[in-house]
Amino acid sequence: MRGPALLASHGYGQERRGVMWQGVAVHTFLVTGVSGAGQSTLARRLAGWGHHAVSADGDDRPCAWTAPDGVRVARPHRPDAAWLAAHEWRWDNDRLDQIIAEAARLHAPTLWICGWAANAPELAGRVDAVFLLEIDQQTMRPHR
Repeated sequence: MRGPALLASHGYGQERRGVMWQGVAVHTFLVTGVSGAGQSTLARRLAGWGHHAVSADGDDRPCAWTAPDGVRVARPHRPDAAWLAAHEWRWDNDRLDQIIAEAARLHAPTLWICGWAANAPELAGRVDAVFLLEIDQQTMRPHR
């Protein structure tokens, strides 16, 4: 299962109104995709244009490598395939809730959360829409 079918199976696309803060809706969007697709670059661009945007991968508070039991672990300088297979890059849902609440307190009409994590489908109920960035290998290769 890929693309829209995968997202729908996790609850994306279901009707959700923005979080209300003093009568103003704060719409929250998730921009995700494979590593290197441009989520962090997009977050910087959106912020530069005056939007409230967060690169979730660029902030060590909402994300970390975790062991199978969910405990945060330090990533080795050069992890091997076995280490990568046994660990996941995950977002801290409580911290993401704090980021969303902070955007509401700042009266931001829109919040863009940009990044990727293994538990991204758990965000389904926290966002109004999901944008999936795709990039082909030929395009990505020069940027790596």
